[in-house]
Amino acid sequence: MALELWTSGELYETLTDDRMDPIPSYILDTFFTETFFSNDQEILISELPDAYRVMAPFVLPSEQGKPIFKAKAEKVKSITPPYIKPKDAVRPQDARTPRPSEILRRAPLTLQERFNLRVAEVMAFHLRAIKMTEAWMAARGFIDGRVTIKYDRDQGQPNPEVILDFGRDAGHTVVLSAAFWSDPDHPILDDIQTWANTMRLATRGGFPSQLWLGAEVAPFFNKNKQVIAEMDTTVRGNQVNVQTGIIRYDEPITRLGTVGAGIEVFVYKDEVENDNGVMVDLLDPKDILLVAPGARGVRAYGAIYDVDAMDEATAIDIFPKMWPNPDPSVIYLMHQSSPLPIPLRPNCTFKATVLDDE
Repeated sequence: MALELWTSGELYETLTDDRMDPIPSYILDTFFTETFFSNDQEILISELPDAYRVMAPFVLPSEQGKPIFKAKAEKVKSITPPYIKPKDAVRPQDARTPRPSEILRRAPLTLQERFNLRVAEVMAFHLRAIKMTEAWMAARGFIDGRVTIKYDRDQGQPNPEVILDFGRDAGHTVVLSAAFWSDPDHPILDDIQTWANTMRLATRGGFPSQLWLGAEVAPFFNKNKQVIAEMDTTVRGNQVNVQTGIIRYDEPITRLGTVGAGIEVFVYKDEVENDNGVMVDLLDPKDILLVAPGARGVRAYGAIYDVDAMDEATAIDIFPKMWPNPDPSVIYLMHQSSPLPIPLRPNCTFKATVLDDE
């Protein structure tokens, strides 16, 4: 029996949502600009002691010199990179069933062409998923100062969680419990000043040059009375210039203006898909993030544990592999990676939850 579909004509177009095409890698691309490969089990980071500000003592020229040298210990911390290993099979059955678009376009493919197309699709899916995870790790390390890794065992049994802590000061994560930014009378700029001072005094910290607002925070920020008062150009010394009204989210990060001391204000909104198929924000919509100029990181990659990658000279971010299985007849595709985006100066960021859960 002949199959007849939409006999009035060929398929006009396959609709997709192009907004989901880019990988949410703004943080990874902007702040993690260096790359490091390791064939060891751990990535080592050396923390040099702070600069000396010891003053030399005065002595009379007729007296002996005074010893003043004080050695400071160098710290070395090690982090074990997590491992990623997607593996899928492409079966001969996959080449037997044409897609509706292939039928409607009246451009049938051979079995080999259809099989090769499926192989290419699986490979592209693996690579995109690995890069998506790497971008998510960079965002978590940058925003939270730590990354929680949840491993899956065979048969999908969950393993205990592993937390990769990059050593950001505990005081750089704050949750408001009483007065929130949703109150137009709340002194938002006072909070920013307090948190900026905390960042400036922290080890390898710095005074912030950027303020990132979560998507739900932004509408309250530009309606805050203290912010509006500082925008009054008739008052000498006011340095606030923030966009009001409707806020567009065309890009992952949208500039709103500046507040005092030259801090640029942005709205950051980008998403990934969780295990349940739900889109979640990389920066919680109720959070803000302060970023100092020294914030930077490195894209580190750990060892690949595969007999075909035993060459000590191998340094690669993703190791691809493909092999046939005779019975049942399939082609296996697997990609292995051990990414670890490391914030080198975690105290150059400060996260605060400024809205309540209601």
